[in-house]
Amino acid sequence: MRDYLAVGRALSAKVRLSLLELCDLAVDSVRWDRLAYFQLLLDKHLDLGQRRLLNEETIPAHEKMVSLFEPHPEWIQKGKQRPNVDLGHRLLLATDQNQWIQDYVVLLQEAEVDQSLAVVDRLLGRHGAPGLGSVSFDKGFSRMGDRELLELYVPVVVLPKRGKKNAAETARESGKQFGALRHCEWRRESSEKAAV
Repeated sequence: MRDYLAVGRALSAKVRLSLLELCDLAVDSVRWDRLAYFQLLLDKHLDLGQRRLLNEETIPAHEKMVSLFEPHPEWIQKGKQRPNVDLGHRLLLATDQNQWIQDYVVLLQEAEVDQSLAVVDRLLGRHGAPGLGSVSFDKGFSRMGDRELLELYVPVVVLPKRGKKNAAETARESGKQFGALRHCEWRRESSEKAAV
């Protein structure tokens, strides 16, 4: 591995010199930028190789790159058995009772747990308070402080808690209305995943 890194660093230095020489020539800036981009990625991957293989570090997911040509996909841990990861971006969809999409957003390096207030804010802005009788989220949005705030604006908030529940939370989540709205959310979620 040390030999590989040495060859890579020599190549990077050679490309860096070429880039400096090309600055003096009348070279197409698009080509220069492309070469500079790949030289930067070469340095990044040499650093990752050094840290992972020689220093035995665990590289955080946000530093990993899965493609040189499509650098934007994220490594998404799904928490399921198989497949337990996906590549891409999370897509947040808000649908009504008839499965019509009312709101959507592509989450770039963002967590679902931070989105419940933003989604409801956009829906309230679009439809007003009378147009929103209930909202239902999955466990990925679970933040009890958000539930309490949402209940000030929306009559029924279905926001299941992750992990162990106390008696009051168990009673709330076993209610008939909560179950019916939660079941509706589950069907909506599974049909969206099948369509994607």
